[in-house]
Amino acid sequence: FNPSAIYAGGGAITRVIVFKAILEVAVLGQTATLELYNYTDGVSVVQLTSTSQTPEIAVSATLTVPGDLPNSQKLYVIRLKRTDGTAADYVTCKKAALQVTYS
Repeated sequence: FNPSAIYAGGGAITRVIVFKAILEVAVLGQTATLELYNYTDGVSVVQLTSTSQTPEIAVSATLTVPGDLPNSQKLYVIRLKRTDGTAADYVTCKKAALQVTYS
């Protein structure tokens, strides 16, 4: 992903980037954590969490360029982690995306 390839906007157009995912846990007391990770630089960008037993949409705060997302090409991965519960108690991510909105 390279934010510099996305039109950053002029005076009349602004760009907003957020990380979104649909997360769910199997049992009460669990937490699902989905991390957007900059693999190129070895740093975490943002984490989303959910404790819901039904699918819910989790949305990050606005990601800034060049603050959160460097203004150059980087390789990003997502990492899903379960906190609490047992190995048989799954957590799921049904969809994850960087959403870019112009206004």
